[in-house]
Order: sequence, then structure tokens, then C-alpha cells
Amino acid sequence: NKEMRLEFNGEHHDYHVSVVALKHSGYKQSHLFVMHDITRLKDAQGRHNRLMDGIITTLARVIDKHDPHCEHHSERTREVATAIAGAMGLPRERVAALSMAALLATIGQLYIPAEMLTNMEPLTEKEELVLRENINNSVEILKDLEFDGPVIEFVQQKNECLDGSGYPKGISGESIHQESRILSVANAFVAMTSSRAYRSGKPIKEGLVILISEADGCYDRQVIAALFHVAENHSDWVSWQQVK
Repeated sequence: NKEMRLEFNGEHHDYHVSVVALKHSGYKQSHLFVMHDITRLKDAQGRHNRLMDGIITTLARVIDKHDPHCEHHSERTREVATAIAGAMGLPRERVAALSMAALLATIGQLYIPAEMLTNMEPLTEKEELVLRENINNSVEILKDLEFDGPVIEFVQQKNECLDGSGYPKGISGESIHQESRILSVANAFVAMTSSRAYRSGKPIKEGLVILISEADGCYDRQVIAALFHVAENHSDWVSWQQVK
């Protein structure tokens, strides 16, 4: 079973092609090709995907606007996460699901009062619990949406740690999706290296050193190693550290 594109009179047509070997003795080394024209289906699917991508991008902007200290955080997290995933050789469909999870990972913050998110004082224990509830809020918002891949699980596990000290379920090691481990590193890296209204971002090398110091406890060492490689080729990330 394959999909292929053919051109007739200057127009492209998409086909689903099934190939069956004919085993009858009268058809030695012969094959039957069954082709279905799926051009309209592919066009409709493309329109649906573009609409979905547009909605997700708009939601990400709303999330970032809710916390003005975190402008561009969702888009930058997606950029870093997908770059890491590419360096680690993840298949395209898994990278696509991770990309969507990165944009929606903090959607639960919409339930958190803006004044708490912009508070520069240390959080109280009660406020810390409210902030942690962000993960469950995100899952609640997304639970009725159908995604290609376990996007919601990636979001739910982004604050889990390899040693089991994370939340909300305290799972550890290989029980955590690889994509969630990538998202965790990307999220922390962007948070450290991006400026806020009240501070400049940490230099990229300093952020990487902090992450590696927490490898195997909180973060996946292989993911951090991939980030080291990726960061060398992204000199534009330096601009994130400037306070605007």
C-alpha cells in the first residue's frame, strides 16, 4: 500500500495504490495494481490540517499573552523541542505530535490568575499547588480533542522526572514518553534563556550547564546531549536573552 502523485494535463492527482502479487500459475511474476483517486480527500485533509494548525497557533498566542512575562515561550519551546527531536532522529509523525504538544503544554495556565503568574515574590505553598494544577487543567481542556498521536500524554508528563520526583503522577524512567522528556528539557531551557520584564535571560552555555547538572535526576542526559549539538547551530537564540 502506497500513496503516489501523478500529473495529467498539468494537474496533480493523488492516488492510493495497492499492489497484489498474483500467485496463479498462469500469471507468473505478475502483479495487480489497484488505484483509488484520493485527490479530493487529500485536499480536504490539507485544509483541515491548516485550519487545525492555525487554531493551535492562535491558542499558543493567547496562552503567552495571559502571562506577559512569558512572551513567545510556547513558540520557542516548540522550536527547541522539534530541533532536539530532529537531532535524535525521531520519525516525522512523532515530531509533529511533539510540536503540537509544545504549543499547548501550558494551556492550563489560563485557569491561573494573571496576578499570580506575574508575581515576582516567592510563591506560597498554596500558590505552588495552584501552579502545579496547571498540568491537570491542561489535560482537562484538551481531553475531548482528537490528535494524531498521544499529544495529551506528552503534555501531562512534561513535569515528570526520571527519578520519579516529578508530578502529577510521579512516574519515572522509561515510563515517561521520550517526547515528554524532550519537552521537559526544551521548556526548562527556554525558561532559563529567555528574558523577562524583570531580568535578562541566562547565557545559553550557562543554561546548558544547569541542565546537565540535573541530568539523570530530573532530565534525560541523551536529550540534553542533543540540545548541546543543536544549540551550536542556533546563534539566533542569543537574542532571547535581551530584555525588551
